[in-house]
Amino acid sequence: MFQFHYVSSQLDRFKLFSQFDSKRQTWLVADLTSKFEIQKEIIQREKLLEEDAVLRAAEFWQKIIYRQFPQVKIVSQHFISEKVKQILSNMDIEWAQKPGSASTVLKYLNQLSSVLFHPNGSEVLQEWLENNPLAKVRWGHWAILCMKVMDQLRNENIILVNWISGYLLSQELDSITWDREIIVDLGQDLSFIELELLSQISNSANRTIKIVVEEGKFNEFYRELISPYKQIDDRKVDDTTSEFLLTDSLERLFEKVEDTQVFKFSTYSAEVKDLCFKIRGLVEEGHKMSDIIIAGPEMESYWPVLAPYLRQEGIVYNKSKITRVSSFPSIQSWLAHLRLSLKLVSKEDLEWSLTEKEFSFLRYEDFKRLFSVLFKEEDLGRNEEMSSLYAQTVSKDFTEGFLRRNEFIAWALVRLPKHLNLDIVQGIFNQIFSDCREETSLTLRSWVSYLEAICSKKEIRLEDEFYKPYGVRIENLNSLSFLKMQFLFVLGLSESEMKTMHRTAISASDVFSFRQQTGLIIEQAENRTEEYNLVKTLNYIPAKKYLYISHTDFKGNDQSIARLPLLFSFYKKIDLSKTQSAQMSFWDSLQRQELKTIGEFRGWSDQSIDIVESKLKGDLDSRAQDNFYVPKDISLSASRMESYLKCPFKFFSEKILGLFDLPIVDLDIDKLSSGKLMHKIFERLIYQVESSLSDEELKELIRRSAAEVGALSADQRVFDLQIQSYVELANRFIEFESGWRKEHPSSKVLKTEHKIHVYWDRDQKKWFKSPAEGRIPLIGYIDRIDGDGEGALIVIDYKSSPGALRYFKDWVDKGNLQLAIYSQALEQEDEQNEVVGACYYVAKDFNRSRGFQLEAGSSKKLLPESTRYNKVDRVQLDKLYEEINGLVGEVVTGITELRFSPVPKDFDECHSCQWSQLCRASHLN
Repeated sequence: MFQFHYVSSQLDRFKLFSQFDSKRQTWLVADLTSKFEIQKEIIQREKLLEEDAVLRAAEFWQKIIYRQFPQVKIVSQHFISEKVKQILSNMDIEWAQKPGSASTVLKYLNQLSSVLFHPNGSEVLQEWLENNPLAKVRWGHWAILCMKVMDQLRNENIILVNWISGYLLSQELDSITWDREIIVDLGQDLSFIELELLSQISNSANRTIKIVVEEGKFNEFYRELISPYKQIDDRKVDDTTSEFLLTDSLERLFEKVEDTQVFKFSTYSAEVKDLCFKIRGLVEEGHKMSDIIIAGPEMESYWPVLAPYLRQEGIVYNKSKITRVSSFPSIQSWLAHLRLSLKLVSKEDLEWSLTEKEFSFLRYEDFKRLFSVLFKEEDLGRNEEMSSLYAQTVSKDFTEGFLRRNEFIAWALVRLPKHLNLDIVQGIFNQIFSDCREETSLTLRSWVSYLEAICSKKEIRLEDEFYKPYGVRIENLNSLSFLKMQFLFVLGLSESEMKTMHRTAISASDVFSFRQQTGLIIEQAENRTEEYNLVKTLNYIPAKKYLYISHTDFKGNDQSIARLPLLFSFYKKIDLSKTQSAQMSFWDSLQRQELKTIGEFRGWSDQSIDIVESKLKGDLDSRAQDNFYVPKDISLSASRMESYLKCPFKFFSEKILGLFDLPIVDLDIDKLSSGKLMHKIFERLIYQVESSLSDEELKELIRRSAAEVGALSADQRVFDLQIQSYVELANRFIEFESGWRKEHPSSKVLKTEHKIHVYWDRDQKKWFKSPAEGRIPLIGYIDRIDGDGEGALIVIDYKSSPGALRYFKDWVDKGNLQLAIYSQALEQEDEQNEVVGACYYVAKDFNRSRGFQLEAGSSKKLLPESTRYNKVDRVQLDKLYEEINGLVGEVVTGITELRFSPVPKDFDECHSCQWSQLCRASHLN
């Protein structure tokens, strides 16, 4: 039988606990924090703690199953997940093979386990689904799949911890004994299945089980969470439906809520700052840090920001500093090596594996470009050295068959990095031994996936000088029942943090209907548990409480206020229309001090303070930067000078420091490579215009050109399809050039890819063909030079599209130097010839009008009819050259005098600049 003990406050629970006899009773709790607090009290009181005195419910059921059913193996979530994947992969059900199916099956198994463990459970469930067609449509197919999966798991006698109660319920429990009196204090975590089990244990042992029942008028609003208590105690809740609609409803909801304040801020960061200010004030007033608790639905989301702020305040905390095993580089490298051994190729794993090897044969930029997109191992052939290294990595004994536990461990141990911490490895393999029997068999890929899951979840405690047992407590809302406190700060009261959604398509009405019609129990999915934890905390705990709500999270995402704090604010007539300003934390106030004050506080030396001050002045542009770069052997190119004119900072980043992102090799050829390929195709075809090239011959020419310029595609089959567009471009080019030659018989192609040999004289600000002291060489290639054979020349530059191309009148204003510089360079190289025109040759429509052409001379023989936009006389052309050379002089002076400030020619271009996130330009900050 059951005996009920009613508690309506935390004090009531402490009074009940004061009568607890740890030598003959077992106190069952839901969370680890409550267990530790009770154990601590018992040790202080009795100096001795018996093992079975305080247990979490999960531990209690594990003890029962170990004693009564030793053949059953309790495994971790990581292992069962891989096992379910393996079972599904062997089924002839197409939709069950999709990614995510295994995790969905596990969610349903968590709810259906007690039914499926029952000897007749599957038949009963199928019959019920037939009689409830709506439920069958929504989740019947998952239920059938779960039956098949559970059959195999049951045959191997492996279960999850949270399935134990469902398993025990299906067994004969007459012989189960527990030689201690049981006190059940599980709150809303008590399930119908556990309640039924406890009833059977009580009957079989003829022993009274004490149930701690949390009273409060607020319970009537959360009937679905405490429904197990209603089944055994008619006092708990009536059957009326309650909603938060009227003032009297809110009075019942917040019946005992006292000394509670609500604060609204703009961001989570503001919450943290204000909280730190208030805690510092409490400590300065003489309150103990252990009397202060910071809580929330999930404190791990706050901890990366909260922890450093508490450290700056000098506030110690009672929370361990932990990290995941997978965060260690050596573990990542090991896992990458294992995946590559299985021919599972990815850019990330290649990068990790190369940390163990000499990586001097390939720049990182090239590595990123070549291997950011990988579809199969053959793609590694883009670089011979990389392909060779991978071949050495692949496991020679790779098998798609099954390996037993010890075989896998031996295989994985051989591939351990030499410098890997063996203590970490021991913890990983201890988990494997705990989950797996010696005869356990999985595929090698499943073993590696299982190992990855262990590493991603297993935690290691790190040293932290601010961790103290007497420090401020950091807890989740569901762990406050046995914690004594004077001040409680509650964070994370947003809808997204507080809301717990149903995890499956099994509705609450389905659960109720199934239990009523069959007598079997489907586990209720969690819903509104965090809200219940909060309202219980507000009503039960006699402490001063501070509730924090915000507009946005740490990432700047908008956040809606959770329902409960919103209702409380309405009930207490708290104005939430205004956002408050956070009080200044010590970190904020310290940053507003003089640098010398900060340095003294941090313990910096005078030399360190001077260095920091000097660097800050440079960052804030209050003094010139040091000459960290002194140009040597300067060379010029038209593209570099145009880049400098657009933005000196971007020029410095790309051309001086060599910081750039090459376009990655993907299915589509990137724009840069596509432009190079177009140039190469035109260069090859211009001398074969009269030849009759077939499409197959053009395809071969295009393939050779692509290989020469490095225009790679991530999949050669896709590139073979793309070649057709280049074939069409080549045919149109041949057709246009053939027609051009017929219309302009005097026009001849004289040179392609002509390398320029001229030098810039800084003093005279002109181009010369011969070198001399102080002159700077120009590096560049003219795509094509046409002429009439009588001294008239045309400079031609190939372009894919006319997007940013300008007529000569706009060149100075827009900083377009290329054609004007190339024209001058060509005349300097050969004084017998005259450049009578320069134009962009646009491949999209084969237009050659943008540029300039002299009115006098032979330009009409070499270019289309001039227009008012490109027509120029010699005086205008000389003036254009002079102005262009003036820009060249500015660029050379700027580079030699280290003028690399982020001052772009056109501020609108900053929005599309890849350096904008790093740039220190004042208009971007």
